[in-house]
Amino acid sequence: MIALNEIRVLPDLLRLAEGAYGEEPAIQLSGRPESIRTYRSVNDLAGRGGALLASIPADPGDAVIMLLDSGPDWVVTFFSIQMAGLVAVPLLMDTPRDRLPAIVQRVGARVAVTGGRGRGAFRRQSGFVEIPVESLLTHSGRLDMPRTRWPEDLALLAFTSGTTAQSKLVELSHGNLMADVRSVLSVGTAGPGDSLLSMLPLAHLFELTGGLLAPLACGARIVYEPSPLPNRIVRSLRDHGVTHALAVPGLVRCLVEEVCSQRKDFGGCHGLAETAASVRSVIGPSFHTLIVGGASLGKDLVKLIRGAGIQVGVGYGLTEAGPIVSLGLLGADPVGSVGRPLPGVEVRLSEAGEILVRGGNVMRGYHRDPEASNAAFADGWLRTGDLGAIDENGCLFLTGRLKDVIISPTGETLDPEEMEAYYHHPRFVEIAIAGLKGADGNDEPVLFVVPSDEEIADEICQDVFSKLRTAAPPRFRASRWVRLHQPLPRTATGKIRRADLRASGGVLPGRIAGE
Repeated sequence: MIALNEIRVLPDLLRLAEGAYGEEPAIQLSGRPESIRTYRSVNDLAGRGGALLASIPADPGDAVIMLLDSGPDWVVTFFSIQMAGLVAVPLLMDTPRDRLPAIVQRVGARVAVTGGRGRGAFRRQSGFVEIPVESLLTHSGRLDMPRTRWPEDLALLAFTSGTTAQSKLVELSHGNLMADVRSVLSVGTAGPGDSLLSMLPLAHLFELTGGLLAPLACGARIVYEPSPLPNRIVRSLRDHGVTHALAVPGLVRCLVEEVCSQRKDFGGCHGLAETAASVRSVIGPSFHTLIVGGASLGKDLVKLIRGAGIQVGVGYGLTEAGPIVSLGLLGADPVGSVGRPLPGVEVRLSEAGEILVRGGNVMRGYHRDPEASNAAFADGWLRTGDLGAIDENGCLFLTGRLKDVIISPTGETLDPEEMEAYYHHPRFVEIAIAGLKGADGNDEPVLFVVPSDEEIADEICQDVFSKLRTAAPPRFRASRWVRLHQPLPRTATGKIRRADLRASGGVLPGRIAGE
């Protein structure tokens, strides 16, 4: 592994990795051998893309929006931006197009790099430059030396929930990202010959840090599966000799169900734990480490996966912390723990039991929001908004949440107010969304409604809910609705008491659940 203490800024990572691993494969698309890029070619392509970006009307430190599918082109674009001394703003591909003007204004960007389904998304932005990713890859010039940047300089702007209305915009420096990479690699490494299957969007900070930067520092190969279909992902695990993968619980469950469907001879999922050989015939012999983040992994899934001889790591983190705070190994740490804080990351509890974090991985602040930035810290410690406990061995446990956000089974952080924007209707005089705990321990977004007329039938409410849910973007779809026969609980200033809704578990006076 390269000397991590020599990496001050992100371009250093590529430079040192090229020197150490040269012609070793770095990135590729699954099933596309012609897409393989070696460490040397990734660095060369990033230098070419960096030269193009350095020639456009953007000053060092300016933001560049990324709207393209995860894969080798995304990786080259990200490092091209860093080479040019600019700041990456990765967006999820399903970001609503009508919100792009607000994003452009909020981050102060004048340039975007697009590809695939994102092509042409910014064509109506006046005075804006949209660059097709192919232009970066084929540019004839090359930056021999990246523009000078320092560890404290901004490298990335990341939305806390992948959206833009209510979510905060986190500033992460080169030093923040590399501090988290060093901490992660101090507790577990891969190396040349290992392969990581990238299944999550690279705009998801968990994947960017743990699934891109850390593997590149180790000399591992990263395989990108462009299809979200579980059968294609399972095939990639087998065909590419994958050894490591990062995932969120929702995806893990889909993959387990796919393996079950392919091995009907042993009676489905209930037999997986006792039939490791059958599982291996589906996923291949090499896969041995799965790191799960973002939400809870049900006990049934843990049993099945570990029964197949796969180590399961669990972690805790948040965008503001780069994002990984703690990691643990199921079976080695106590049940329910999210591991121990990473080396270099300090964790303690406030008097109220809130988890506080301090370390080089912690953000600079919220972009152009000094008031929120100040509120996010207490005496230099990042306030996570999560409640926790720490046992005598230093293992961290999550026990609750002070903030109103919802953590979905896919690991996304959802803002209830942003979700509510899709559920207003004349039939409902009041609405509120709160996250209730589901059977697997993850948040279940539930819509609480007060009908505009007590005489409105439940069937009508159900019909309205179904139509609104279908029209909402997939990530904003509430799982069910609850009818209230009294006003929503509110504070003296009129703010909804979501904690009361969460505490009710959906069982409130006059409750009617719409399934």
